[in-house]
Amino acid sequence: MKFKIIVLFSLFVSFSACKTQKQTIVNPRENLVSAISDAIQLLENKNYQSFIEKYAMPEDLEKILKRESMDELVESFSDGKAEKVLNALKLASELEPKYDESGNKAIFSKGDVGGMSKDMVFRKVDKYWYIAN
Repeated sequence: MKFKIIVLFSLFVSFSACKTQKQTIVNPRENLVSAISDAIQLLENKNYQSFIEKYAMPEDLEKILKRESMDELVESFSDGKAEKVLNALKLASELEPKYDESGNKAIFSKGDVGGMSKDMVFRKVDKYWYIAN
């Protein structure tokens, strides 16, 4: 009888602890590998505006939007550049980046693979990774 009470009490404590635990949702941009995967998915699904808003360096995007609208930017990005970025991201996803001393800059070098026209650079600003080129 005591064993049943102990088991029931243990189950009660376990389930009540589950209800009180706070779930945290991690943004994929907080980790370089998941950021690359998320960026690839956005481009494959042709969600260009969302890709630009999430992965363009904030200060660069701000400057661009002073010259043209988001619709114009999305249109020009979708006319060929999106496919090149997608291919570069797919190649980068298979490589190990080289980090700077701070760990806030990651470079996927074109020397490591022939299909990239230039190095792909990511920068971490605060807690999110952005494409810096």
